[in-house]
Amino acid sequence: MEPLLNISDAQEQLGKILQKASEQFLTIGIRSVTLDDIARELGISKKTIYAHFENKGQLVYQCVQEDITRKQKTVEAIISQENSALEHMLFIGRQVIQDLSTFSVNIALDLMKFYPESWQLVDQHKKDFVSKVIINNIIKGKQEGLYRENINEESTAWLYIAFMDSIMTPQGPNKNGLSASELYREHLLHHMYSICTEKGRETLEELLTTIRLSHS
Repeated sequence: MEPLLNISDAQEQLGKILQKASEQFLTIGIRSVTLDDIARELGISKKTIYAHFENKGQLVYQCVQEDITRKQKTVEAIISQENSALEHMLFIGRQVIQDLSTFSVNIALDLMKFYPESWQLVDQHKKDFVSKVIINNIIKGKQEGLYRENINEESTAWLYIAFMDSIMTPQGPNKNGLSASELYREHLLHHMYSICTEKGRETLEELLTTIRLSHS
């Protein structure tokens, strides 16, 4: 019988399980990783994992939830800084490119097909959080004279998210061999140039000389 853990140790153990599971899901694939694999990597028994999660689906759900929370906190930290709307979008874009450097279309497919409740978290995150960030960024950019006044915030945010969705499907533009991070970089620049005023484009050109949109 395994010893009972105090709350602090149990939380630490939970954190290690989530971290290792997330690493393996990203590098190997969700369907290909079993609870036995995760337990073996951590040097614990599968029973220990079951002490925290009823099944693999629940583990996947919490891994996705943790990942979304991390990304939201990162974006919130960026937009809390006293920078322009253009700088906010470039800094956010740089972080998204970093995240997409380890993204696999297979992960999205596994979530959609086998873990729909977890995919719903991703979908809701885009509809609620990402759309709000884009809308608020456009409003801020208009106030700063960087974005065109005739831009519709809601429809522009929808178009932004629609392209992000296309990256996550095997039928999308990445089927031609471009990576998700490369595609997103081009999408981000197209989005920004298309909504900028002349002043905004000049400012964007200057910022791009110092803010590098790369995951390397």
